[in-house]
Amino acid sequence: MAECNKDEVTKLTIDWYNAFKSTPVIVMDDFQMGMFIKLYMLGDEERLNIWEGMLEKDFLCKLCHKRAESINLNLSGHMKMWLIMLSRSPGELVMWLYFLKLHTIEHNGGEITFEDFMLIFPLGYPSAENMSILWDKQKHNGDNLLDLLQVDKVTSI
Repeated sequence: MAECNKDEVTKLTIDWYNAFKSTPVIVMDDFQMGMFIKLYMLGDEERLNIWEGMLEKDFLCKLCHKRAESINLNLSGHMKMWLIMLSRSPGELVMWLYFLKLHTIEHNGGEITFEDFMLIFPLGYPSAENMSILWDKQKHNGDNLLDLLQVDKVTSI
């Protein structure tokens, strides 16, 4: 890992967060819209049963659970499931998690719910191409800034 000043990592990560916020979005496709509606309509008990089954078997579920826990990001169950559906790779999932963590820091928020996410991204989500660009923007000297960031040390954006 390359040497990197913690203040520099924080500044570069905040720059990445601001780039994520201003990234053009695309409207959900029909499949995403159908999944969005189904997930939104799930009751808490149904969602919990599905999530527990997924958590036992699915790598992205385990990654979502562990990484959110490690950065003290409080996500509703519906939100965790939606992030997994949106993410095309572990890297995308990690970017979503850090974006949401930085969003909670900026807005003094607590838990991110499905409804919160709809307000943050009312018009759609970054395309696969734009997520790839965001992935490249979080690279620094060959390292992933998001892995270097001590998110608990970020107090304001």
